[in-house]
Amino acid sequence: MIGSRMYVYKQDPSIKEPGLRSTFIPSEVLKGPKDQLVRIADVPEITPDENGDFLIDLVEDKQSNLDKLRLQFDAVHTFAVCRQVLTMYERAFYRMGILKEEDKNERGIFDFRKKWGKRLDLYIRAEKGKLSARYTSGVHTIFFGYKKDVFTCRSFDIIAHETGHAVLNAIRGEQKTNHSKEAIALDEAFCDLTAIFTLLSQMDMCEAIIAHSKGDLRTTDDFFFSCIAEEYGVDKYKRFALRDISKKYKYETVVANKKYDQYDLSLVFSSAVYHFLTEVFKDHFYPEKYDPAETLFWLGKMITEVTLGAYYEAASELHYDFKTIAKKMISLVQKVERKEYHDCLNKKRRWEIRLLKIFIEHEVL
Repeated sequence: MIGSRMYVYKQDPSIKEPGLRSTFIPSEVLKGPKDQLVRIADVPEITPDENGDFLIDLVEDKQSNLDKLRLQFDAVHTFAVCRQVLTMYERAFYRMGILKEEDKNERGIFDFRKKWGKRLDLYIRAEKGKLSARYTSGVHTIFFGYKKDVFTCRSFDIIAHETGHAVLNAIRGEQKTNHSKEAIALDEAFCDLTAIFTLLSQMDMCEAIIAHSKGDLRTTDDFFFSCIAEEYGVDKYKRFALRDISKKYKYETVVANKKYDQYDLSLVFSSAVYHFLTEVFKDHFYPEKYDPAETLFWLGKMITEVTLGAYYEAASELHYDFKTIAKKMISLVQKVERKEYHDCLNKKRRWEIRLLKIFIEHEVL
């Protein structure tokens, strides 16, 4: 079977220091690491072992060249997380069946490489002295910064967020609908949600989320998605990293603050999508019949499809704003059907009503 195993930092807010976990990239990965879509561009190429795997050992008491190994580990980790995001969206597009013919490759998958025109380059040691990360569309590259012993490329949510910008670039190309604060906020919301969707696309992370929250995704105490144990979050926020969308943010309340920015406004949209997830999860929480982690896993797939599909369909339209995306999500959620949705199909008709109600509560519609 084609594919590579890799070690990445484990996302677990219950531990003080990031642990390691293995992941599998189900596509051909070459020395670098690199594949058809992604390339680590600024460190010496790393050669896979005889099995095609990139399993970097970070056991400190056994290694004399730890700095070199950490550099290699960071490269593999960054590549793996970025590729997980792209694979997740490739699969979501495939399940939805809404792609235009010109956007598909020969396998019927969304053609990121064609839309970008080149690989996505990742520079993991780009900006010394800066705790920053940025996607630059002109050179189609993500640049990660670092300061002292804190490296933004080690942060799962930062990698996923910036890869989300690259995904939006593939969806829209160079066509820029507008540069309004609301349009930029929509981009930021999509990228924050990308980090959450990627966690939900991994069954072991769904199990961790259920264990952490005891099945109550609506709790605002110790919010899992903002409590990921990473260097950047601990250094800058003393714990929190990803923007907290567990609270209900309302449009008029945010814009009433004259100092609000696009990041504040993005919380209105991203929190609405997250609250929709919590409500449908509550509807379909049958632990006596189905594993809650399994339920969260397939609901995560559903929300991912609906959100991605709405952004994709709105890409070519003149109006790229909250209302347009929200209405498209309501339309698409009616079309989502999966045989694995168990007893939930009889409640599917309520999903669009729920989503409409939530967007009204958040003052999007």
